Amino acid sequence: MKDVFHIAVSCNERYVPGALVALAGVAVHARPETPLRFHVFTEGVKDESVALMRATLKRLHPNGDFVQHVCDEDLLKGLPYWAGSRMAFVRCFYARLLPDVDWCLYLDCDILYLCGVEEHFSYRREDALAVVVVEESESTRHVDVRWAARDCGVELEESEYFNSGVMLFNFRKCREEGLPEKLAEFIGGHPHLPLADQSVLNVLLKDRVVFAP
Repeated sequence: MKDVFHIAVSCNERYVPGALVALAGVAVHARPETPLRFHVFTEGVKDESVALMRATLKRLHPNGDFVQHVCDEDLLKGLPYWAGSRMAFVRCFYARLLPDVDWCLYLDCDILYLCGVEEHFSYRREDALAVVVVEESESTRHVDVRWAARDCGVELEESEYFNSGVMLFNFRKCREEGLPEKLAEFIGGHPHLPLADQSVLNVLLKDRVVFAP
């Protein structure tokens, strides 16, 4: 039996179109025989929006499963808002929310995915916490690198600063090392993050990631 490739997004009703575009890119570019499982973490998303996502992805990739995970207040309580939503931080807890998943690709809702997911997963390395891509914006790197040094005492190299919008997580390793709990503690202690979860992840995953092309 072939391994299932797990892909996850987080969205509220406003970001449903972007989430669907991101997942549709995976569906279109995966080989037809590749088993996919789409995990959609939602807050306040209408039933008809979920039905649209499910039907569209099934049409694009019949060998895929769609799983909705409704985020309740117990999960979201205490998380800071970013762009009017707390959903940006939910990925920090995916490793615990998906306890039976070892590797999972996370995508932001502003991503157009043009790669074969099979190739992407080939960059997995068991000692790494994630496979990432370099942040292309020089100004973004500057802001976060300065913040990390000033507020956290962590020296980040701009050449190794990654964008958190495309991350292939090693959930098994994250659970082993208690990363979800460390992320929650860090977020609680730093309520005013320059770049939301991207700031958190760059600090806590420093030197523990693999860079994909």
